[in-house]
Amino acid sequence: MYPTHFDYFRTLRAQALFKTNRERLKTILTVFTLFVVVQTQAQLTKTRNVLWALPSINTKINGIAGGLAINSDKGNQQATVVNGLGIELIGLGLIMPMGGDPPLYREENKLLENKPYLDSVINVLSKSPYVVNGILLSSTGAVDVAVNGLNLSGLYTITTKTKGVSICALANHSAILKGVSIAGLYNKSLETKGLQIGLVNKTKRLKGFQIGLWNRNEKREMPFINWNFN
Repeated sequence: MYPTHFDYFRTLRAQALFKTNRERLKTILTVFTLFVVVQTQAQLTKTRNVLWALPSINTKINGIAGGLAINSDKGNQQATVVNGLGIELIGLGLIMPMGGDPPLYREENKLLENKPYLDSVINVLSKSPYVVNGILLSSTGAVDVAVNGLNLSGLYTITTKTKGVSICALANHSAILKGVSIAGLYNKSLETKGLQIGLVNKTKRLKGFQIGLWNRNEKREMPFINWNFN
């Protein structure tokens, strides 16, 4: 079973409330992370080459994969890896903005100001049941997908991890960004190693630059350009 952004927040918040001992919390999260990794590897039971349809449960697709969305109605109980080109004709980016920002990216979430807690969240979110190694094209936007390469989305994107370039017309959310994130309105991440470009850019942890009307990281808030390399 694979937690989503929302499952991570609910689970980790409960652990933070009931497990005040920091080392016990880190141990629980480490074991949980290992469980997710093992499950991801074990559930890729099928391989399809050249051309295949999405969603496709527990499948590694080498080539072109296309469909309504990479996510299936099985939710967090499936795994899909695309090596090549992934095409979402609709995606989930059309409905996600209706609920506002995911809990992990909201200003009132003060739990992420705790460094061990933030480290644990980043560690868990670095593993995703949905992975695209190559190019992901989504008409509205991908949700809970890890992209290694290029992500192009029409409206609204929530990736667990982006390693490469992510371009979105409205908003980019990436728990972990290693590369470049460009959005017409705003970029938000938990950890950024690279560059954010948008009207508003926010990250909890930065090694790189932010360019926009307003930029925030753990060190400072500044208009136009911001940076941190600590």
